[in-house]
Formats: sequence, C-alpha cells, structure tokens
Amino acid sequence: MRGFCGNTNYNFYLDKATTCLTSIDNYDQSLHVKGPDWPFESIKTFLKSHDLVFGNLEAPFCIDGEIYHGKCSLRTHPDYITGLANAGFNIMSIANNHILDYKELAFFNTIKILRKDMNYFGAGKDIKEAKKASIIEQNGIRVGFIGYCDVIIDSPFYATNNKRGIAPFQIESVVEDITKLKDQVDVIIISLHWGMEHYSYPTPEQVKAAHKLINSGADLIIGHHPHVLQGIEKYKHGYIAYSLGNFIFSDIKWSWVNKNGKKIDSLMRLNKKNRKGVILSVLITKKGIQDVNAFPCVLAKNLQVRLVEKATNRNKRLNKLTKKLYLNNYDKFWYRYSSILKYKTLMTRNIKRLKNIHKLRPAHIKELSDIITPPPSRRS
Repeated sequence: MRGFCGNTNYNFYLDKATTCLTSIDNYDQSLHVKGPDWPFESIKTFLKSHDLVFGNLEAPFCIDGEIYHGKCSLRTHPDYITGLANAGFNIMSIANNHILDYKELAFFNTIKILRKDMNYFGAGKDIKEAKKASIIEQNGIRVGFIGYCDVIIDSPFYATNNKRGIAPFQIESVVEDITKLKDQVDVIIISLHWGMEHYSYPTPEQVKAAHKLINSGADLIIGHHPHVLQGIEKYKHGYIAYSLGNFIFSDIKWSWVNKNGKKIDSLMRLNKKNRKGVILSVLITKKGIQDVNAFPCVLAKNLQVRLVEKATNRNKRLNKLTKKLYLNNYDKFWYRYSSILKYKTLMTRNIKRLKNIHKLRPAHIKELSDIITPPPSRRS
C-alpha cells in the first residue's frame, strides 16, 4: 500500500492566558472565518491519496485551562480535529513536550477527542498505556506505531507506573518494545520527539541511537522537535527521517515572569527554514519499506500548507542535508557545525544588545568578550 504519509508539528492555536499570548498568524481567527479545513485546502487531495496519514500533534485540544507558569504553553482549538480528519489524518503521536501544557483536564480531553476520529499513541494514564503500540491493518498489512519523547521538560510530563504522561525515550527500553512488537506486525514505525531546536543536523548520539533501533527491528523512524528540516538516511533495511520540519506552526508572542519578578515579552517569528518541511510518502509491503519519496511543502503567509510545485531542484536542500549524514567523520563535522552555529547565534544576539547599549549588564559584556576568539575547528 502507498501506506504512509507523514509530517510533523501541528499547532493551530496559541494561549491567550497570562504567560503565553496568541500567535501573530492567527489560526483561531481563521477558524471562525474560514473553518477548520482551511489550512489543508491546498494539500488534502494529496494527503488523502494515502492509506495512512500520520502526524505529531504538538498541542492539546482545549480553549481554556490551567497552565504551567514559566513555560510557553501551546494549545489547539478542538474544532481543528475536523480539519485533520477531513484532510485524511488517521493516526497521531502525542509523545511531545507540549501535549500536557494545560495539565490533566486538557490532556485527557485531547485523548477523548482523538479516540473518536483517529488512532493515537505515545502518551496515556500511565507508562504502560503511554508505551502501548497502535496497530493498524490496511490491505492485509499490519503496521505498528510507537512513540517517545527525548526532550528535557521542566514540567512533570513523563509517565510513570502510576502517573499520566508521555513515553520517555530510553534506548534499551525502546529496543525491548521493538522486540515485543516484531511478531505482531509486518512493519514498525517509531515517532521520536528529539534533537536540538533549529539545528539542521542530528547529533552524533541521535545517529547512533537511530541505527540501534533499526538494527533491533524498526523499519522507519520519524523525527520532530527541531522545527527545521534535517536529512533522511537509508540505513540497512530501514529509513531515518531525523526531522521533517514544520507542517503547521505559527509565530509566538510569549509573556513570562523571570526570577526577579519582571515581566518579559518574547517574540518568535517563523523564518524561511521554519516554514519549510517535507511530507514523506512511503510504500509499505508485508516485507517492509519498499520505497520512500520526499515532497517538500511550505507554510504560506495565508496559513495554508502547500506542496512545492517546482520539480527542478525541489529537494536540493534535503539532498544537501542528507549527504552530510554519510560522512566518514560525521562526528567532527557536527561538532564544528554546532560550534559555528552557537558562535553566530551569540554574535547576532549581542549585536542586537549593542543597539540598546544602555541595557547592557556585566554578564553581557563577558559574553561579548568570549566571542572574540573564533570557535574551534574540531572537537578537542
């Protein structure tokens, strides 16, 4: 079956409460004016040409609720479940660092809403339920989905034996889950919320972990959390999409209170990289993954997701990212890349501070002096 069409990061509606304000691109206003199908109008025909359509739901379905103060809390209007279902989505991972942003009531209500329209996995009332696989049979082929999160979360999001939450990514435990699932399905797909935000390449540790999961019997790994595209690696019998980038997300205006009691207003605007992603179209048979095609997509300013129509060089960026994954000295490449990225980020931040030099403090001066020396060319 042309059985899998995946992308990641769905967030249609941002908090209007005291600590996190609404997005600049307003999906809640769009919902009332244009309806829940609007974000998918340009892409739903393509999505519905697949038997299975998977995504990572990056926010709970709710309108009001209690939040974790100090955390940028995301939420999705419940009416958007109709848009997702009408676009062809039939299975969602909820193993991520935002699904519990509005605590238990919104979390369990989200599960209740999902249960009516589609399959889900990756979180539950306890660790057993959170780690439970979602098995879907299509055309005589049984596909098992399991999902985990590997993001440091200040709030108590991870499930335990007697506490609700998301499934944590613990490599040996995941290997055990794969081993148990092997005899029940033809294909195993793992959803992983992991990696470093805004990094275009996975860490060497991620690469090693992904290889171990494929060696253990996984067929496809779908990664998300960086909010930018990363490469897709063919490893032995399996495929690893380290990060497919954003599908639907938005600018965020976030207000919070620091440790000194001062209110801070933060603004995160999506840049070009944040607006680009890839839809992975996968041919699945009883023998495993037979074919993988990447279809670039972009989040337009009118809030719709669109396929990139130009065939010429449409995967140029993805091909470049993928090529680096096969370097013999990938570890050295990544540490150099990381070092340079941190250097550029620090430079940009402090240049902005210089425009408000009257606000500079001794700690900022130290940062400025630290970046005078260029980053090392390789890991020591």
